[in-house]
Amino acid sequence: MRTQQSRPLNPVPKFDKISDESVKQFCKDLADSLTKIHRNISDDISSMQNLDTVDSLPTASKEYRGRLVVLKGSGTGADRVFLGVDTGSGGHAFKEITL
Repeated sequence: MRTQQSRPLNPVPKFDKISDESVKQFCKDLADSLTKIHRNISDDISSMQNLDTVDSLPTASKEYRGRLVVLKGSGTGADRVFLGVDTGSGGHAFKEITL
């Protein structure tokens, strides 16, 4: 898997010297949009780091809570996807996610 490294956006420039309000608003909206896009990309990269591919399902525990685990298929069997969850009674489990 190819790993991409995110980098922060340059600081938003100060628009104090621009006199046209519409240009100021456009620049502010553009900066806000770029910031949101950057956050979404960072979130996507972070979520990929919460993915494990395994040959056999490990014992569910708090360390796997919120993590995706891909159980490799064997032979002609397809891969299966599980999510580590807290059962609410002090225990932990893997719930299969069907696609």
